[in-house]
This record gives sequence, C-alpha cells and structure tokens, in this order.
Amino acid sequence: MFDESRTAGLTAASERSTGNRCGASAPQRRVMMEGSGDTTKWLYRFEAKGIQKWILATDKLRELKGGSSLIEELAQLGSQRAEKLMGQVRVAAAGAGEYELPNREAVERFAHDWPLFVQGHAPGLQVIQAWVPVGADEGHATRELFRRLGAARNRPAPELPEIGPWVARSGRTGGAAVGRHHGSLEDSASHAKREASMRDELVRHTGEIRLLDDFDEWGEGYLAVVHADGNAVGERVAKLSGASLRTFSSALSEVTRSAFSHAMTRLAMESPYGVRARPIVVGGDDMTIVLEAGAALPLVHAYLTDFENRAVASAGLGGPLTASAGVAFVKKGYPFHAAYELSERLCKSAKRAREGRSAISFYRVTSAVVDLDRASEGAHEGNRPAPPRRDAYTLGELQSLDDLCVTVERLPRGSLRRWLGELSVSTSRARLLWQRMKEVEGDEMTALETELQKLVGATEGEHAGLVADASTWLRLQPAAGKKYRRLWGQE
Repeated sequence: MFDESRTAGLTAASERSTGNRCGASAPQRRVMMEGSGDTTKWLYRFEAKGIQKWILATDKLRELKGGSSLIEELAQLGSQRAEKLMGQVRVAAAGAGEYELPNREAVERFAHDWPLFVQGHAPGLQVIQAWVPVGADEGHATRELFRRLGAARNRPAPELPEIGPWVARSGRTGGAAVGRHHGSLEDSASHAKREASMRDELVRHTGEIRLLDDFDEWGEGYLAVVHADGNAVGERVAKLSGASLRTFSSALSEVTRSAFSHAMTRLAMESPYGVRARPIVVGGDDMTIVLEAGAALPLVHAYLTDFENRAVASAGLGGPLTASAGVAFVKKGYPFHAAYELSERLCKSAKRAREGRSAISFYRVTSAVVDLDRASEGAHEGNRPAPPRRDAYTLGELQSLDDLCVTVERLPRGSLRRWLGELSVSTSRARLLWQRMKEVEGDEMTALETELQKLVGATEGEHAGLVADASTWLRLQPAAGKKYRRLWGQE
C-alpha cells in the first residue's frame, strides 16, 4: 500500500539539514556523531508539526483526503521501521509515534533517517523529534522526553531547500512545481496527496456515494462540513502507558473506522438517487467529512450512535466512550479552512453543553463574515443578531427535533419567519404573533407546542431556538423529495 521507493536516496542528505528540520537540539546532534555500542535503552518520540495547515493548503477535496491519509500512514510506517531496529512501539497515533529502542546506535539511525523519510512520504510536512536514555527512572525519562520535544516545537524550522527565483511555482499552493496535472503546475505535496487519495479503500464499497474532488462540482445550495471526535479521550489516555495505551489506541481507531463505515453504508442505502460526499479524516477518534447538507444530521446521528454502541462492546477501550460532532452548513464558495474551524468549535461547544454524552451542534452560515467564536455560541453573525439556536442536541433530543420538523413543515413559513424575526426586536410583539398563529392554525399549533414541551418543557426562550433549528433543517433539504429529512429508522 505504501510506496517507499519515493524516499530512496534521501539518507544521503546532510546531517545538519536533518537536525534542523527535525528540531533536534545541539546536544542531541552531537550524540548522533559520537561512537555507540552501549546497551542502554532509549525513548524516542516524533510528532508532525502544523498538521492542519499542511492538510488545508489546498482547495481540492481529493487532496484534503489524501493529505489526511498520509498523516495516518505515518504511524504504521514509523512502527514498522522501529520494529526493524528491534524496538518496541509505545504509541502509534496519526502524526505521532513513540518507541523504545534497544541502544544508542538504533536511536541515532532512526533519528537520522526518519525526518528524511517523512519528507519523501509527505513533502513539506515538518517533523519534530526528541530522544532520551531510559535509565532507572522511566517516569523521569518520559518527562525529559516531552520537555525536549516541547523545546523542539518552539524552535522555528526553515523550509529546505529554499525555492529559488527561477523555479516555477504551483499556482494553487505557491510550492515549487515538480510536474503538471491536467495542464496545471503541481508541487510535490499536492502530487503526494493526490496519489494517496487514489489508494484510499475506506469508502469503495459505497457505490451510491459520489466522491467529489472539487468544490465546484457541488452545484448550488448548501454543503455540510462535519467534524466529530471522542469525549474526554485525552483524560483517559493520560492514565495509560505501554501496552495498555497501545491496546486503547488500536481499539479506538477500530471503533471510529467501523462506526464511520457503518454510517456510510447507511448513507448509501438511504440514497437511492446517489449522494455527494468526500471523507477527509477518519482515524484515531477523529472524523471529518464534507457532504450534501440534507444528509448531514442523519449521517452524524448514525455515526455517533454506532460509535457509542461499539465502544461499549470494545474490550480494548476499558469502558463506555461517547463522541460529539459539529456541523457547519456553508455555500460551496465559503473558505474550507473557515468552515472546518467552525465545525471544530461547534464540536467543542457540543461537548461543553452536554458533557459526557454524545451530542451534536450545527450552524448555518448566511453571511460572508462570521465571528467564529460567537457563531459557535450562537451569538451574532456579521452585524446582525444571529437567529436563535440551541447550543447542542443529544442523540435523543435530535430525534425529538426530527419529530418537530414534521409539525413545523405543516405551518406557514411566513408566519414563523415573522415570529422568529420579532424575537430579537420585541418580545411582547413576538408573543402576540404566537397567539395569533394559535388562533389561526389551531390544531397544528397545539401539536407544535406538544412537541416543544417534549424537548424543553414550557421554557419559552428555548422554543424559539428549537423552531429556528427545525426551520433551518427543513430549508437545507433537497428541492424535491425531501428524502433526507427523517433520521434513518424514522418513518
């Protein structure tokens, strides 16, 4: 699956270039040049630096996914190389690895070759690394390892080799061109990302899903940028080490990928006319995907439900685990990095609002200028008050919102829009409009109030957010058929 031939000959590069790029300290570089032969065990750790910036340095969906795949592959590739040196894998995560190597000669060799290998595998990705002898106190060695790694992280790393004035550049990324693709100059990072995306096997079975490569292919209307990750995973990881940490990491990745595969299979089953999507990140406890707006909440609901169920059944996780998700609804011309950042912040907002439970927070962007901090909290959008919205929904609450949509759909949208608009201007006038709708619509308004009370009781302030969210969800449906409105399994 991995093409290591691309890195052939890289180890002939200068040691000075290697040390600078990997962030090794001067004493560590001197160690590499001294004699070896001792049998003291060494701890080594590497971390990719600026992962998000490196992945998002493109506007091509295929390359976004390819970049994510290259990051995920580093864990497997690093583990394979450490094991060839008779080392033990302590941590293997996306973009990071920690190994116990048998002697100084082994750690010197790994530290010398690995950054150069990474440059061949994922061109332009910066890697920091550090290593320490284990000694009698392993805890002290681990603390010293992270101290050195932190120092390396704060040390600026130059981009080598520098791009000269006569070197052609890629028009999309500004990187040095190494060839052409479809007539356009392409840099080495884009080439590697594109190749990686072509060997992805995660969603090949979903024949009804059209994997789009460019935002221009989405057509009109909204698309959804979804980001999900596990709740309190860091707290659990901090209590683990050695074999227990490796078991947990492997089990977590398996739960994430299996839950995603299940959700994608459901998406294909529930999309008889096909659906557009592009997975970006699936690994560790992270999941990021771009897809049609109308399919977003059903997909996320299916993913989080299956994640929770699989986590309970997984012996390697050591107990139940939940996840949360943020969904940013944007037009295709909206900058992807901004939409992704908003989805991340919405995910964090959902975690805070429904601590410990699987939860979802979503937001529809209607302005070119959005204050991400305040939008993720539902405060303002541009210079106008944002439409009322609920901070987050648990899985059960999302099902209730799904039921609420059925009732809201039967009411005049004009009346609801006037009521929602009046809420930010005059509460008293909004109450009068609500009473007027009850008089005119009768049973439909009674049904609406019943559904609202199922969710939040008689809290009038939250009624507005729920109705606004239901209206938003209905507005994001396809023009014909409304085939995604109900959560899967709901009739």
